[in-house]
Amino acid sequence: MRIFELSEKKGLGYVTRLHYLTEEINMFDKEKIYAMYIPEMFEDTVDYMVQKFPLISEEMKSILLTYDPQLYTKRLNIIYSKNLEMKKKYWYAQPQFINALDESTKLNYLRMVDKPILKKEEVKYYPIFSVLGLNERRWFVNLEVAESLLRYDISGFQLELVEVV
Repeated sequence: MRIFELSEKKGLGYVTRLHYLTEEINMFDKEKIYAMYIPEMFEDTVDYMVQKFPLISEEMKSILLTYDPQLYTKRLNIIYSKNLEMKKKYWYAQPQFINALDESTKLNYLRMVDKPILKKEEVKYYPIFSVLGLNERRWFVNLEVAESLLRYDISGFQLELVEVV
Protein backbone atom coordinates (compact mmCIF):
# COMPACT_ATOMS: atom_id res chain seq x y z
CA MET A 1 0.00 0.00 0.00
CA ARG A 2 1.37 3.40 -0.94
CA ILE A 3 0.45 6.52 1.00
CA PHE A 4 1.81 9.98 0.21
CA GLU A 5 2.03 13.11 2.29
CA LEU A 6 0.59 16.09 0.42
CA SER A 7 2.46 19.25 1.40
CA GLU A 8 2.85 22.77 0.07
CA LYS A 9 5.40 22.98 -2.72
CA LYS A 10 8.66 24.58 -1.58
CA GLY A 11 9.74 27.89 -3.05
CA LEU A 12 6.30 29.47 -3.47
CA GLY A 13 7.21 32.62 -1.57
CA TYR A 14 4.08 34.52 -2.47
CA VAL A 15 1.91 32.01 -0.65
CA THR A 16 3.38 33.04 2.69
CA ARG A 17 2.47 36.66 2.01
CA LEU A 18 -1.28 36.27 1.92
CA HIS A 19 -2.97 38.97 3.95
CA TYR A 20 -5.81 37.78 6.15
CA LEU A 21 -8.69 39.74 7.56
CA THR A 22 -7.97 40.77 11.12
CA GLU A 23 -10.94 38.99 12.68
CA GLU A 24 -10.55 35.45 13.95
CA ILE A 25 -11.37 32.97 11.23
CA ASN A 26 -13.72 30.12 12.07
CA MET A 27 -14.01 27.91 9.00
CA PHE A 28 -16.75 25.82 10.57
CA ASP A 29 -19.13 28.80 10.82
CA LYS A 30 -21.36 28.10 7.82
CA GLU A 31 -22.99 31.55 7.93
CA LYS A 32 -19.88 33.67 7.40
CA ILE A 33 -18.00 34.14 4.16
CA TYR A 34 -14.37 35.17 4.46
CA ALA A 35 -12.14 37.01 2.04
CA MET A 36 -8.36 37.13 1.68
CA TYR A 37 -6.37 39.81 -0.07
CA ILE A 38 -3.29 39.11 -2.17
CA PRO A 39 -0.93 41.97 -3.07
CA GLU A 40 -0.71 42.60 -6.81
CA MET A 41 2.91 41.47 -6.98
CA PHE A 42 1.85 37.93 -5.98
CA GLU A 43 -0.96 37.24 -8.41
CA ASP A 44 0.09 33.79 -9.59
CA THR A 45 -2.40 31.12 -8.64
CA VAL A 46 -1.86 27.55 -7.51
CA ASP A 47 -4.26 24.76 -6.58
CA TYR A 48 -3.03 24.03 -3.05
CA MET A 49 -1.90 26.51 -0.39
CA VAL A 50 -1.34 26.24 3.35
CA GLN A 51 -0.82 29.08 5.74
CA LYS A 52 -3.14 29.15 8.72
CA PHE A 53 -5.26 26.47 7.08
CA PRO A 54 -5.25 24.51 3.80
CA LEU A 55 -6.87 26.11 0.75
CA ILE A 56 -7.65 24.25 -2.44
CA SER A 57 -8.84 25.41 -5.85
CA GLU A 58 -12.18 24.52 -7.40
CA GLU A 59 -10.37 22.05 -9.69
CA MET A 60 -8.60 20.30 -6.82
CA LYS A 61 -11.81 20.23 -4.78
CA SER A 62 -13.66 18.42 -7.54
CA ILE A 63 -10.94 15.73 -7.74
CA LEU A 64 -10.78 15.24 -3.97
CA LEU A 65 -14.58 15.03 -3.65
CA THR A 66 -14.54 12.24 -6.24
CA TYR A 67 -12.51 10.14 -3.80
CA ASP A 68 -13.98 11.46 -0.54
CA PRO A 69 -17.55 12.82 -0.86
CA GLN A 70 -17.53 13.52 2.93
CA LEU A 71 -14.63 16.01 2.66
CA TYR A 72 -15.58 19.18 4.58
CA THR A 73 -15.22 22.31 2.41
CA LYS A 74 -16.12 25.98 2.78
CA ARG A 75 -15.82 28.70 0.14
CA LEU A 76 -13.24 31.45 0.66
CA ASN A 77 -13.02 34.46 -1.63
CA ILE A 78 -9.52 35.54 -2.62
CA ILE A 79 -9.39 39.11 -3.85
CA TYR A 80 -6.44 40.56 -5.73
CA SER A 81 -5.70 44.07 -4.48
CA LYS A 82 -4.73 45.53 -7.86
CA ASN A 83 -8.26 45.51 -9.26
CA LEU A 84 -10.30 43.89 -6.46
CA GLU A 85 -11.31 40.95 -8.64
CA MET A 86 -11.37 37.24 -7.96
CA LYS A 87 -9.31 35.09 -10.33
CA LYS A 88 -9.93 31.67 -8.87
CA LYS A 89 -12.39 30.13 -6.43
CA TYR A 90 -10.73 28.68 -3.35
CA TRP A 91 -12.08 26.43 -0.64
CA TYR A 92 -11.04 25.65 2.89
CA ALA A 93 -10.91 21.85 3.13
CA GLN A 94 -10.43 19.48 6.02
CA PRO A 95 -10.17 15.72 5.50
CA GLN A 96 -11.24 13.33 8.21
CA PHE A 97 -8.87 12.82 11.14
CA ILE A 98 -7.96 9.22 11.88
CA ASN A 99 -5.84 7.57 14.56
CA ALA A 100 -3.23 6.09 12.24
CA LEU A 101 0.12 7.09 13.71
CA ASP A 102 2.24 4.02 14.48
CA GLU A 103 3.87 3.76 17.91
CA SER A 104 7.31 3.67 16.27
CA THR A 105 6.89 7.26 14.98
CA LYS A 106 9.22 9.61 16.84
CA LEU A 107 7.47 12.76 18.08
CA ASN A 108 9.40 15.79 19.29
CA TYR A 109 8.33 17.79 22.35
CA LEU A 110 5.93 19.87 20.18
CA ARG A 111 4.17 16.69 18.92
CA MET A 112 5.60 17.16 15.43
CA VAL A 113 7.31 14.51 13.29
CA ASP A 114 9.89 14.47 10.53
CA LYS A 115 8.96 11.06 9.14
CA PRO A 116 5.50 9.79 10.05
CA ILE A 117 4.95 6.03 10.12
CA LEU A 118 1.32 5.03 9.58
CA LYS A 119 -0.67 1.89 10.42
CA LYS A 120 -1.79 0.00 7.32
CA GLU A 121 -5.02 -1.28 8.90
CA GLU A 122 -6.10 2.25 9.86
CA VAL A 123 -5.41 3.98 6.53
CA LYS A 124 -6.60 1.41 4.00
CA TYR A 125 -10.19 2.73 3.82
CA TYR A 126 -9.33 6.44 3.64
CA PRO A 127 -8.20 7.93 0.31
CA ILE A 128 -7.59 11.38 1.92
CA PHE A 129 -7.02 11.95 5.63
CA SER A 130 -5.23 13.80 8.40
CA VAL A 131 -3.68 12.12 11.44
CA LEU A 132 -4.87 12.61 15.01
CA GLY A 133 -2.30 13.52 17.64
CA LEU A 134 -0.06 15.84 15.62
CA ASN A 135 0.31 19.56 16.28
CA GLU A 136 0.70 20.31 12.59
CA ARG A 137 -1.52 20.24 9.54
CA ARG A 138 -0.66 17.30 7.34
CA TRP A 139 -2.70 15.68 4.63
CA PHE A 140 -2.16 12.15 3.40
CA VAL A 141 -3.49 10.62 0.19
CA ASN A 142 -3.38 7.14 -1.32
CA LEU A 143 -1.71 6.32 -4.62
CA GLU A 144 -4.92 6.64 -6.63
CA VAL A 145 -5.57 10.19 -5.40
CA ALA A 146 -1.92 11.18 -5.91
CA GLU A 147 -1.97 9.92 -9.50
CA SER A 148 -5.21 11.76 -10.20
CA LEU A 149 -3.85 15.06 -8.88
CA LEU A 150 -0.77 14.69 -11.07
CA ARG A 151 -2.79 13.62 -14.12
CA TYR A 152 -4.95 16.76 -13.96
CA ASP A 153 -1.91 19.03 -13.52
CA ILE A 154 -2.90 20.31 -10.07
CA SER A 155 -0.18 22.64 -8.76
CA GLY A 156 1.18 24.00 -5.49
CA PHE A 157 1.95 20.74 -3.70
CA GLN A 158 4.59 18.06 -3.49
CA LEU A 159 4.21 14.38 -2.67
CA GLU A 160 6.42 12.39 -0.36
CA LEU A 161 6.11 8.64 0.13
CA VAL A 162 5.21 7.73 3.72
CA GLU A 163 6.14 4.51 5.46
CA VAL A 164 3.14 2.26 6.21
CA VAL A 165 3.47 -0.75 8.52
